[in-house]
Amino acid sequence: MYKIFCSEKSHASIAWEYVSNFGIKPGIPPYTAQRIVVFNRINLFAIFISLAWLFYTFVHPTLSHRSIVSLISLLIFSLHAFSVWLMFKSKPKATLVLVFWIYPPLIVLLSLASKQLFVLFNLFTLCPLLFYFVHRLKNIVIIYTYLLLCVLLGTLYQSSHSSLNDFTFVFALTTAFFLIFTSLYAIKKRVWSYEKELKAYNDELVEKNAMIQLQKELVEAQANELVEKTRALEELNNIKTKLFSIVSHDLKQHVYWLNRLLETAGTSEEGYRYFQKLLPDIKKDSDDTCALLSSLLEWSKTLLKSARAQPSIVDVNHVIAAVTNFYNTAATQKNISYEISGDTNALVFVDRNMIEMVFRNMVSNAIKFSYPGDKIAINTTRHGATVSVKFIDSGIGMDKAEIDLLLDGDLEGGMGTLQEPGSGIGMILSKELLEKNNAQLFINSAKGKGTSIEVKLPMFK
Repeated sequence: MYKIFCSEKSHASIAWEYVSNFGIKPGIPPYTAQRIVVFNRINLFAIFISLAWLFYTFVHPTLSHRSIVSLISLLIFSLHAFSVWLMFKSKPKATLVLVFWIYPPLIVLLSLASKQLFVLFNLFTLCPLLFYFVHRLKNIVIIYTYLLLCVLLGTLYQSSHSSLNDFTFVFALTTAFFLIFTSLYAIKKRVWSYEKELKAYNDELVEKNAMIQLQKELVEAQANELVEKTRALEELNNIKTKLFSIVSHDLKQHVYWLNRLLETAGTSEEGYRYFQKLLPDIKKDSDDTCALLSSLLEWSKTLLKSARAQPSIVDVNHVIAAVTNFYNTAATQKNISYEISGDTNALVFVDRNMIEMVFRNMVSNAIKFSYPGDKIAINTTRHGATVSVKFIDSGIGMDKAEIDLLLDGDLEGGMGTLQEPGSGIGMILSKELLEKNNAQLFINSAKGKGTSIEVKLPMFK
């Protein structure tokens, strides 16, 4: 808002500043606010002049038609007071109409009633104000012509030149008005030119600001893209780390069981015969391990390109068969058997490598935490748009706190029933792999009563 600063903040100066700012709204251009302040000050000055003239009519007994003059003076005072009220209500256009169209005829009537020709000179003060407050040339010409007619009529009725045919008088007065008009118009034209240049400069600044804003948004978008790529790279690196850990764990488990067999074979003749009996299974287990390493190598290459799942049509029972065969040696060492049941035609739409790794983790944990001679049940059922695969054992089990820690990745790997080592990260990796395949994981367990893990996979339609 345009502010008026006074050296002394007296009550009068505060009131003057307050009234001077009538009609100024927040966000109004400074130049427009300055014009409003000037208009309000002129209007206040006009109120004081009209009050002085009204007082003059009461104390001047020889003034002709004093009552009429007083009435007209009161009307002029009321007009200026009403103008102040209109500006207070933020109606500048209505105020300009009142001043430039109602004020001139009142001045003419006041001049005629008081028989004072100099009163008409007040209309000359409207000429510069007209150019200052009105912007359109058409409106300026109309109002200026209206003022000229008012001055001509008021002057002719009071002068000895009572006929409109007196060309010399009319020409002189018209010429004076024309010279005033051309002078003020030249000034106004220069102001218009300056305002046009200022607007062009402002538009250029707005355009440059828009370009800067666009570039800023582009940089922010690129920064967000970089952050997203960095996050994806970190996620990929985490998956790679977990993958290597779980694979190392699986390989370590196979080496662990092979080492146990070799120890058994070296302790007695019966152990050696038992070892020879298991040689075909050991050979098959070795082949499965090599196949696993080859598969993991290919999958690692895929992970280096993208951490997203690459779903395809997968038969769940084929994956279960591959995983259980892979862990036959470990299960045989603990005399653990599989009990596989359920739907034989269960097709899902998932990334086979990811789901196979999840299933391997489930079976590996079931064997590790089951007691020798136990059974591991694997049941497959279809429910609506999903295929449910349950891995059930009757081993050590977990309480709710351990389940929560396990799913959060905060549970350290425990030892199996035969002191088999564990990495402790298999379940959290399985959970992440399932999420990438729009699958779900549910764990139900109790301490000393075993564990039931349900995996829900999206069915192929």
